[in-house]
Amino acid sequence: MFEHEPLNRSLSLEKKLLGIVSTELTQTLLQKPLSLSQQQSIWVGFSGGMDSTVLLFLLHRVIEKMNQSNPHRLVLKALHIHHGISEYADNWVDFCQSMCQNLQIDCQVRYTRDLYPNLVIQSEEEARNARYQIFQQSIAPDNVLCLAHHQTDQAETLLFRLFRGGGLHGISAIPKRRDFHQAVILRPLLGISRENLQLYAHQQNLKWIEDPSNHSILYARNYIRHELLPKIEKRWPKLQQKLSDSIGLFQQQAKLLDELAEIDYQAISTHEGFVTLEKFRGLSVQRQHNFLAWWLRIHGLQVPSQKRIQSFADSLNQCSLDRQFEQKIENYKMLQWKNTVFLIAEDFFKQDAAIFTDVFWQWLESDYLKEENPFVLDLNSHCQIIVKRQLGKGINSQYLKQSKIQWGVPQNSFYLAGHQHSKKIKHIFQEHQIPSWLRANWPALIYQGELVALMGVGCHQSKEADQNELGLAFKIVFNLNQFRKFERSDQGFEL
Repeated sequence: MFEHEPLNRSLSLEKKLLGIVSTELTQTLLQKPLSLSQQQSIWVGFSGGMDSTVLLFLLHRVIEKMNQSNPHRLVLKALHIHHGISEYADNWVDFCQSMCQNLQIDCQVRYTRDLYPNLVIQSEEEARNARYQIFQQSIAPDNVLCLAHHQTDQAETLLFRLFRGGGLHGISAIPKRRDFHQAVILRPLLGISRENLQLYAHQQNLKWIEDPSNHSILYARNYIRHELLPKIEKRWPKLQQKLSDSIGLFQQQAKLLDELAEIDYQAISTHEGFVTLEKFRGLSVQRQHNFLAWWLRIHGLQVPSQKRIQSFADSLNQCSLDRQFEQKIENYKMLQWKNTVFLIAEDFFKQDAAIFTDVFWQWLESDYLKEENPFVLDLNSHCQIIVKRQLGKGINSQYLKQSKIQWGVPQNSFYLAGHQHSKKIKHIFQEHQIPSWLRANWPALIYQGELVALMGVGCHQSKEADQNELGLAFKIVFNLNQFRKFERSDQGFEL
């Protein structure tokens, strides 16, 4: 529910707006508590338009006052994104930097062409997606990103999503506050109409830029703003407030559906946090669809249409346990292996053997072999090896001094220590419950062209350390996505 409108005209508009922004920011910071000595950045998504200019000005006043009791505790920063679409984009950069300089605010500019040189932005949705990817890269954990969406934006978003056939989460429109990876997005002006923000901007003699494209009714949102809303409001003058009230109810109901999905997740997930296929199939059709939408959403993915959600559910219900199911969803893959369903970041499959080998050789030349504690080697952002020095267990350390690591196994069979005979590597992976899609990325230790260890599984029978020899055992940790890990350890690995 949005209780801020209508504003009492007998009170100062400035006082009201400052109070609202201060309250919303304080409540957000209480959810991200840091020690008093830690500095925290408050970012503003600053386009230079009227909405974000008002927000920047208000936050500047609020943070200045909040810092009086603890100087420099909060640092206000502006983030301007140059999409390269408008012919005026360079002028907008100059305007934003000039305004921030006058307020002594750090203004950082990001160019989509630098970060995504092959990206050609041709629609509002593509621009929005690029913008949020840049937000993700720029905003550090525990920081707050403030955006200037207001009550009129809420009304437009609700109507826009209704016309597109959105579900309950879609028509819940824009949330006031939400987690954004390890940061927080806050929209403190959601309860304020654009009319009141514009009135305040004029009262303060603020200057801002006007994007000519905002007046083109070729864009769906502009058509709603300039053509549809004014006509509806002639019949229902308090439309925006009423829609805000409805959105508040929709958000409560959507939260109940999320809570139901979390309950289902606890019931159908594996101990590693993935999904057990047979238990998923035990849910009703409606709960399957609700769970899949929630599962994608918590990974930061845009929930696809109901038709595609239904297609995912149908595929999972019909696929055979002895065959692999795979679906691409944005920058993720949904993969089924036997009785387990995984959601994996797509860049996990892009490994770089050269970097891997360089890092490994740097480690070999260190004094690690003289140390007692486990050694952690980050191979890349997705794979970590933990190495433990142990007497009489694991691979004999002499085989590591002239070896290298490569992704994938170069042969078909292997004589694993502790086994009676050589086995096909496929069968070894199956015994250790390693999914088929992960095997091509499994790290293998190579000595003089020979496979001597499947790291995290075990070493070759002939290369195992004797009772009085120094041995090394390995634990492999794969970060499959931002939430889940996949771990396997050598038989002799002990912490």
